[in-house]
Amino acid sequence: MRVAVLIISSDEKERWILEKSIWKQYMNSHKEIDCFFLETDLSLPSKSVKVSDNLIKVGCEDGIMKGIFRKTILALQHLENKYDFFIRTNLSTFWRFNLLLPFLHGVSEKDDFYGGWAWVDYISGFSIILNKKTCKTLIQEGLELYEQAGRDDRAIGHILRRAVSDPCLTALNDKCFYWEYEKSTIEDSIQTIKKDNRYIIRTLPHGDYTTQKDILNALLKEFKN
Repeated sequence: MRVAVLIISSDEKERWILEKSIWKQYMNSHKEIDCFFLETDLSLPSKSVKVSDNLIKVGCEDGIMKGIFRKTILALQHLENKYDFFIRTNLSTFWRFNLLLPFLHGVSEKDDFYGGWAWVDYISGFSIILNKKTCKTLIQEGLELYEQAGRDDRAIGHILRRAVSDPCLTALNDKCFYWEYEKSTIEDSIQTIKKDNRYIIRTLPHGDYTTQKDILNALLKEFKN
């Protein structure tokens, strides 16, 4: 089994540089998983994709309302035939890959799979998990809607609700730890994550820089391997 992880990335803010540095310390820890920072580069030809080690650059504009959706679709198209599963996440989310992999081994290749932290009818952009079958559908439909504007996770949910006859959304909220909704200390949160075997950890993308740094370093120390 091969897994590609696409991490929405940029160096524009200090906290993003911090979060990127944490990813670099564990992103290559499992041979079944290839992680890529996903960025845009307007010096590249339009819609082209350039892969170098743990970095994918895409020739399109960036931004929440257009760029993230577009670079996701183009990167998935480039990687489509090389992997069995595809994860679309971001810099502020921490993954416990040692627990994720056994779960993915139990996912059917024949049926559509679209999972992660679920809102009513779409998976939040920090935790999108697709198998190859569903990824192929998303690429085909996403290229047709390439010029549309809108938030990437909602657009992906809309595409898959329309294109997949059997609803394939799988809520993995019980395997996510959403820091913003928790009121416990870092130490108690770590214990909850361990006790419940949660493997998708949404930290504080908009919170205090020092607190975010403390959270990420604690996660790295506890769960790096």
